[in-house]
Amino acid sequence: MTSLLALALLGTHDAIAGGDARVETLVGGRTAPQVTSQGPSELVETESPVALAAVRAEVESEARKGAWVGAALESWAYLPDPELSLLRAEPRAGWTPALGEVWRADLGARYALEGYPWSASLSSGRAEATAGAGPTLGPVRLGLEGSYVRRDFFGTPAWSFQMAEGGLLVSTAPSAGGLRASLRLSSQFNAGFTVDVAGDTHPATGTQARGRADLGWTGGSVDLNAGWSVIRAWEGNVEDAARPQFTPIGQYADDADALSAGGFVQNRFDLSVAWLPSTAWTLGLDGMLRLRSTDPGQASGSLATSAHLQGRVERRLSDQLTVLGTAGLTRIELVTGSNAQDVYGWTGLRWQPKRSEATNPPPPQP
Repeated sequence: MTSLLALALLGTHDAIAGGDARVETLVGGRTAPQVTSQGPSELVETESPVALAAVRAEVESEARKGAWVGAALESWAYLPDPELSLLRAEPRAGWTPALGEVWRADLGARYALEGYPWSASLSSGRAEATAGAGPTLGPVRLGLEGSYVRRDFFGTPAWSFQMAEGGLLVSTAPSAGGLRASLRLSSQFNAGFTVDVAGDTHPATGTQARGRADLGWTGGSVDLNAGWSVIRAWEGNVEDAARPQFTPIGQYADDADALSAGGFVQNRFDLSVAWLPSTAWTLGLDGMLRLRSTDPGQASGSLATSAHLQGRVERRLSDQLTVLGTAGLTRIELVTGSNAQDVYGWTGLRWQPKRSEATNPPPPQP
């Protein structure tokens, strides 16, 4: 069914002027799929290793000046226990007005619908709106940014939440050369729910102060990026279970930090390396370490430490076809000392009816 939807999605590619599309098919396995389930871990019972098969499709207008649209579809199937099998659809759109060489602005919106056919309590809808504006002054780019997120768990309303964030971004302009840097400072307001002994839900609000610094460098055929983020959270609902930190594809799930959860201090360190030894090969390595210190009274479901390491290999066969390989390790530890570890890997093919410079870039020139 999802394969047919993916083909239908690609059928819209020609209708989008200058559009870009791709389809990935993957097969592999993982030892602890509950680590990447997109619902609260207290609702997930699957702990045994599973085989996986996935289809991922995406299409988006190529030009980011003026209005743009896009959509993505994903299907993750797990066997022999299908409890965490996932269907995901995400339409998105935005507008980048032409304001000249100095000023810029961006507006965007997306809605992700995630369905678990065998675990309806994990199904959710996530709406997100973003806005940003600012000038470019020589080698420096300044900007004000804001976002709003609302996520509704249809079968478990107590796990629904919303948040709003706004702040300042200072970064190097794209013309600044191989070295790049950015600093983001923001404040965030979040609202979740707490459940009383009678089973009734009540709003629980919290606030956060956030900061993130990134430093990157591109030279020859190598690209490096390191990041550090810190969050100080106050108030909010003290939760009994841990929210997922990673998506099935291995990306960090920002919703894991959405709620203040009774108060905490969190530091997160990221490192990524990409190497293009030739026009046909791409090698990559991504690592993350997240350390959270909870305020007194935090519930046992809170994650104290998380570590993630993922390697990837791509071999381009043609402008339209690429062989993919990924292997990774994720380890999470709760404040109680209990832990879970997920070892995963897959291989597959990516097909692009039109070569995408964004997703399959040529090697940088020396």
